[in-house]
Amino acid sequence: MDLTEKYVVLQATSHKGSFDLDDLEEPEGIKGFELHKSAPLTKRWGAGAIGTLRGGNAKKPAIADCVLNTNRLLIVSERLRGALEQLGVSDVEYLPIALSFKGQPIGLPYFIVHCINWEPCLDVKKSKVTRSKWSNDIDELEQLVFARDPDKKLFQIEDYSEIFLLRMDVAEALSKEAFSGVRYVPLFCHPKFDLSKRETPLWQRIDALYERHFKAKPQLITGGEETKPPPSKKAKKR
Repeated sequence: MDLTEKYVVLQATSHKGSFDLDDLEEPEGIKGFELHKSAPLTKRWGAGAIGTLRGGNAKKPAIADCVLNTNRLLIVSERLRGALEQLGVSDVEYLPIALSFKGQPIGLPYFIVHCINWEPCLDVKKSKVTRSKWSNDIDELEQLVFARDPDKKLFQIEDYSEIFLLRMDVAEALSKEAFSGVRYVPLFCHPKFDLSKRETPLWQRIDALYERHFKAKPQLITGGEETKPPPSKKAKKR
């Protein structure tokens, strides 16, 4: 089933001057791999996760609405969370994460978007799936081929934590508000970019949506700024 006109891959991307996630510490009793599974975590989340930031412009600290990280997670601002909720995104938990820069909390609420009820919608055979030797998880696939349409606004594929899929109409609605750090990629670009389709109307349409997010300004933060010591007073010569 071809769903390339209905969904996009939703990713976090770097935003000029913004900080990225450097390290993530899960709450006590939560293992990192659980964030890449569909079991609900809210009841066990406790005081929340802790994250440290890196990179960016230390003289003018800022953070995007969607924070780039190597953990393959969606970490979003309160504003982006609110937009997703208003658009009726379901089967999602918003798990609090306290972010800090240089040991100082940034003072802005952020959340890990954790999808639950993952969808068994992939045509495993046609997608040419390779599974992990240690679990039933999908390690690799050659292309995204769907056996059915889950018809959800935001979801992840069962046993495959690599990507988040967002319905096109939701992507269009989000782009109108413009959230920094958000990027959309056509389905035919996962897992490999098909450059032959670069000039297609669909790719150009998706690129135009991403361009609006690219122009959005990240939020300024007040924690962790470098402060210079006051100038020393030279002793007067007698």
